[in-house]
Amino acid sequence: MSHASDHLTVILEEAQGWVAPPMRLAEALVALVDTELSVPRLHKRISKWGERGRIAAHRHRDSEGDEYGPKRYRLGDVLDLLHAEGSTRLSSTVSEVAS
Repeated sequence: MSHASDHLTVILEEAQGWVAPPMRLAEALVALVDTELSVPRLHKRISKWGERGRIAAHRHRDSEGDEYGPKRYRLGDVLDLLHAEGSTRLSSTVSEVAS
């Protein structure tokens, strides 16, 4: 029998381009990555990275090109920062995907 954890590397690779609000990213990563334990903590961390310009925000645009709606971020960018910061003690699975 195959377990979801056996396919985590593939799942994370395929999801690199997924763009979502910080809370959705935090929820997904806490569910998938055993080194991330707190949704509120990771949500705050992702939001701070966005405020500081460490990850690019993606927003919807209206017909005139003006941005609207909540800021969203790319999962791959979040994984890259989690890997780079080191303090999160990411598992080798996530480290391989982020590099």
